[in-house]
Amino acid sequence: MGKMADNVQLKDYRFIFGEPKTREEVIGQLQSEEQLWRTFCELTVPYQEEIIAFCMGNQGIKITYDSVFKYIFNPEAKPERLSDLLSEIIGEKVREKQVLPGESREIFDGSSLVILDILVELESGAQADVEMQKVGNLFPGQRSACYSADMLIRQFSRVKARKKEAFRYKDVQKVYSIIFFENSGMTFRGHTEYLYHAKHIFDTGLEMDLLQEYFLIPLDIFRKTTHNEISKLEAWLYFLSSDKPEDILKVVGKYPEFRELYQDLIVFRYQPKELIDMYRKALREADASDIKYMVEEQQREIEELKETNESLQETNENLQEANESLQEQITKLHILLEEMKEK
Repeated sequence: MGKMADNVQLKDYRFIFGEPKTREEVIGQLQSEEQLWRTFCELTVPYQEEIIAFCMGNQGIKITYDSVFKYIFNPEAKPERLSDLLSEIIGEKVREKQVLPGESREIFDGSSLVILDILVELESGAQADVEMQKVGNLFPGQRSACYSADMLIRQFSRVKARKKEAFRYKDVQKVYSIIFFENSGMTFRGHTEYLYHAKHIFDTGLEMDLLQEYFLIPLDIFRKTTHNEISKLEAWLYFLSSDKPEDILKVVGKYPEFRELYQDLIVFRYQPKELIDMYRKALREADASDIKYMVEEQQREIEELKETNESLQETNENLQEANESLQEQITKLHILLEEMKEK
């Protein structure tokens, strides 16, 4: 019975990933072209192993790499994909109208020029900025607010230029900042939810649409959460966060339409040059100053933990002293009690 189940699973696995290859076959393919092999060897070892495992058919590929993310969610080639993902996140049906230019912003966060990942206009006139971030610490609330404000001002400028004298502020529509985090970092420490929604509200109950909404999605927290009967949103989050075959089979088993998305990626198994180029691009786009900032943030976290530990040690020492003092008092009381008995 177990063997039959394994065969069925293997069949389903090949149905999505294609026929497997051995490690030797993959390496032989890479070595068949001198330039290709040289480029492959320039990658870090973890990247090399990911490529080999993927080309063998042992696992999927991470969608969190910027170039892979944009390839799958290319709004011009497959607009329905991004529309469906946004609908699940926002909680209402939305449809993409057009891709907006990903212009370099004239905002500096002290380390690198802020550039949108994917910026689209929806049929309602609202705009959505979809970001994929490696580390939560590199995308603090202030940076999120700057992105959102910049998106709102750009929309305001475009609409006002188009409508001229007929412009009214009610013509300006919502802006959604949707940010995925591969690693949530200290920002989400102590939290177990994997979808966070925020918008401006008044503490008096006054209702007024202030247009800016945020959706933060830490994918590492999602992966740590148990999911049995998966929803469509959870299927999308599995697609974005996991390259494990068992998760891929779970998604395709519940939502067969995802098979096309996975197979769009599997084509890279047979085109290693394009795959390696994507990984090279991911490395090039790793901004040195952001890495420095990440190291500084990690160091700050270590210092904070050190201070917490020292504070706990001090508290422990104080408790120990109090305990010794109490024991001393108890001993004195015992002596006094014995003396009273003798009298």
